[in-house]
Amino acid sequence: MAQQSASVSTPRRIWRVLGYAIGVFLIVALQYRLWFSDVGYLAQREMREEIRRTEVRNAKLETRNREMAREIEALTGDMAHIEAEVREELGMVREGETLYRLRPESGSSLGDDIDE
Repeated sequence: MAQQSASVSTPRRIWRVLGYAIGVFLIVALQYRLWFSDVGYLAQREMREEIRRTEVRNAKLETRNREMAREIEALTGDMAHIEAEVREELGMVREGETLYRLRPESGSSLGDDIDE
């Protein structure tokens, strides 16, 4: 009878160990998918960071677009603004005007003697 009891428990033990091994394998496989797959936690974290960087870039571009729209508006309708831009960027002067460009002396800057 002891012989029969030992032979019955051995297959059960094998199945039990095999069941535990399969369970552990499934848990590890699911954890790998949870953390490292293309839809896992790490991929989602990276995607959220990419979305944040894109939103920051978009905000900067929207600000730049608004500034450019204001500049276009000013250049299409305001002759005084157009004249100021041309004078500043191209150094143009009106007829009869004389342009003077002052160079600071070496070691000093313009405006140093204002306090005196």
